[in-house]
Amino acid sequence: MADLMSLPLFIIRASLLFIISLPLACQNKETSSGSISCVDAEKLIKQSGYFFLDVRTKKEHEIKHIPNTFNIPINILEKKLDLLADQKDSKIIVYCRSGSRSLRATNLLNQNGFKAFNMDGGIMSWTGKTSKGIQ
Repeated sequence: MADLMSLPLFIIRASLLFIISLPLACQNKETSSGSISCVDAEKLIKQSGYFFLDVRTKKEHEIKHIPNTFNIPINILEKKLDLLADQKDSKIIVYCRSGSRSLRATNLLNQNGFKAFNMDGGIMSWTGKTSKGIQ
């Protein structure tokens, strides 16, 4: 019976520990899982050492994209990795519409020696400036 009484106290303590440590875990822009939030990505868009890659189709890119980003659709990315050779030392922020295609692209890039991070939520979650048309 005494063990049952201490269970709620344990849950409360564990919950408090989790809540207290959460801000510390969220301080890193890039997570260990290889992802980055749109909010953090927006802060990096103009910084050197970061390269933004849109892996949506050319048509999707023309309709709406983050300014000054490069477009290589996911379906041809593996064959076009040589186009990114100059970005081996950069951190590549990969985005798509919602984050699914960019996650696959991020994994492919990391397997090929790049430092890539999936932008969580894709362009649908992006609150920064966007452009239309061909760059």
